[in-house]
Amino acid sequence: MKEIQGPDSLLLVGFHLLIIKIISLNCYGLKAKGKVDSSRDLLHKEMCLVLGLQETKAENFPFLGGQRNFGFLYTSAFGLAGGLLLSWDTGSFSKEQDTGGVNFCGAIGAWKNINKKVGLLNIYGPQFGAQKAYLLEELSSLILNAT
Repeated sequence: MKEIQGPDSLLLVGFHLLIIKIISLNCYGLKAKGKVDSSRDLLHKEMCLVLGLQETKAENFPFLGGQRNFGFLYTSAFGLAGGLLLSWDTGSFSKEQDTGGVNFCGAIGAWKNINKKVGLLNIYGPQFGAQKAYLLEELSSLILNAT
């Protein structure tokens, strides 16, 4: 089997394997002292391509700067819960459309140099009852209609 390795991927006989570093973090609010700095440090140290934050009421994300460009979607908090951020490195992922609901936000697009549609979702949902069932139905419908 022929392998060609590059800095971010491995090509195996017609298949493209992209190694993606994703960070998902329930931050319980970004306004607490030091959380913005620690989020920025984590994002840049780990060189992640996708970042999902849950439970943030912030609407300003200064740590998404630096030498890399990031696109992002934000879903506002609903009452005391929620507040979602989905962010991606625009040098690696190109967003074609966005989607969202009370408990999720998502981007549909493509990884650069790979001609396949993909979806990125950041989900923070209820744990019990009818609300959970509704969210699962909503996500199922979204995924089935995206293919």
